[in-house]
Amino acid sequence: MSMKNNLKKVIFSLLFSFALVAVISGNVECVNAGTKAYAKRTYKKKTVVLKSKKAVSKKITKGLAKFDKKITFCFSKKLFKNNMDFWNTLHSNTEYKDLYGRIECSMSWYNLYGYDRIDLFVKYKTTKSKFKKFKSGIIRTEKEFIDRMVKNAKDLKRSFSISVSKKVADIMNVEASRRLFNKLYDEVEFMDMVSKGYTTTSMNYGTYWTLTVKNNYDITKSDVKNLDKFVKAWVAENLSTGMTDAEKVKKIFEYMTMEYAYSYGDKGEDWYYTGDNNRNAKLGKYDVHTSFALVFKQAGVCSGYSRLFYRFAKEARLEVIYIVGKTAIENSAGHAWNMVKVDGNWYHIDVTWGRGKYNNSNDVFIDWNYFLKGDSTMGDEEHIHVWDRDKYPAAAADYVEPDEMEDYDGTDDESDEETTDEIPIPDYIGTDVINF
Repeated sequence: MSMKNNLKKVIFSLLFSFALVAVISGNVECVNAGTKAYAKRTYKKKTVVLKSKKAVSKKITKGLAKFDKKITFCFSKKLFKNNMDFWNTLHSNTEYKDLYGRIECSMSWYNLYGYDRIDLFVKYKTTKSKFKKFKSGIIRTEKEFIDRMVKNAKDLKRSFSISVSKKVADIMNVEASRRLFNKLYDEVEFMDMVSKGYTTTSMNYGTYWTLTVKNNYDITKSDVKNLDKFVKAWVAENLSTGMTDAEKVKKIFEYMTMEYAYSYGDKGEDWYYTGDNNRNAKLGKYDVHTSFALVFKQAGVCSGYSRLFYRFAKEARLEVIYIVGKTAIENSAGHAWNMVKVDGNWYHIDVTWGRGKYNNSNDVFIDWNYFLKGDSTMGDEEHIHVWDRDKYPAAAADYVEPDEMEDYDGTDDESDEETTDEIPIPDYIGTDVINF
């Protein structure tokens, strides 16, 4: 009887040992589920070994995007030659470059059987929510870029930083960068403000550039306010909603050609002729190339005329363009004028050349030869304007007054006005070169 009992004990012990081994090897996890208890069997996940640098970079990107403090990955032993090879991969990662300056990284490298492992430890100097807010403020359209630059200039900000998506401004792409900044230079309000010049420094990140802009100003906030106030007041007093587009343009043209003289500044010389590339041609403190010189000193050069015309036209709710080109005169520098839309059609208008005078006389007159002209007329041998016709809209024909339409055959007739031996010439006679 005792032998049977002993045998039973041995068998029971063996069965219990087998069951215990099975539990241990299967990693049985007991979970309390209220009044019932059940066992859940779990297995150790198979180690994923990354076999390309692209896969490693993708793993890092995912971890950085989640702001993980530790990013662990295993990889083929032959993937990285040494620590520097890995750091080069890390530094080329777009997400890492976007966070550059906002994180610090260190790592531990383990040589394991069949593969290696890196634990990347990341210390963040910002929070996930703050960085998300920053990225949402990155400029992503050309219009937004120009509007931001203009606003800061109008506010007379001397130093500011903006971040711009590389899809908008890739500074490394010279042609694309030049095209974008040329659009900025065509913005009247920007160039009026920063006529003294500005500088930019850039920082290259993964998906964007951060530009630090430093503007120089000769003007004050009071000047800006008074210029805006003057333009609004003049338009309100001289133009009405009942006027046609042509009547509005004509009124502005008449006023500007008779009111403002052409001047290279207090010294009578423009920077182009003196070789002073700092553009120091001024009337008082105002650059002759700006609207400020015309409004506050009653004179300026073609760029000043064209910018002020632009301001008047915009305030009058007319569609208007500031055009930059040159003249067909030999060795001509640049010249500026405008295009304006009247009754749905574009026309050229040159307020600068619309102010004329006669030889041996100080009297000025309005030269209508430069009022609402088409491309053919503006570019002919008499008008000698030259511009990039792909950049600006087409002006199909000269403007014709509505009451003259019935007799108009599409050609320019010889003028029936009484002629004079005196030759009409621009008010700025004395130089062969027009500069903007």
